[in-house]
Amino acid sequence: MFDIAQLDIVSTSEEGFDVQIVNPKTQEATGIVVKVQGAFSARFQELMAKQKKKEALRAKSPVARAVSEDEDETAVVLSEAAINWGDVDDKGEFVWGVIFEKGTPVKFGKAEALRVFEKYPLIRGQVLSGALDVANFIKG
Repeated sequence: MFDIAQLDIVSTSEEGFDVQIVNPKTQEATGIVVKVQGAFSARFQELMAKQKKKEALRAKSPVARAVSEDEDETAVVLSEAAINWGDVDDKGEFVWGVIFEKGTPVKFGKAEALRVFEKYPLIRGQVLSGALDVANFIKG
């Protein structure tokens, strides 16, 4: 007998999923992990609803279209949905709360997450893919 509770992607979306960042050239894990809420989490849904309202306003109003910035807000959504990140330190141990940029530790925070997701489209893309993949949030 199959228990439908195994398909509860809402609660697991809230808990988050560890997205392993992979070097696309070598297909090897970099050691960087970003924990992100799934697309069915309350915060993700709230942010997507906000985006839809902005898009609807732009579609209706020539003034709103003229003054709106045509920038991708994916980084904003992901920075809000990100729970934490981590990396392997110089001792070879995994540490939550910090990644490294040019040898300098970057502590996790919403502002830093936004900056990283804006600056590094490769990371942004992999984290977005992980957050949208429903299979990542099914238990078992």
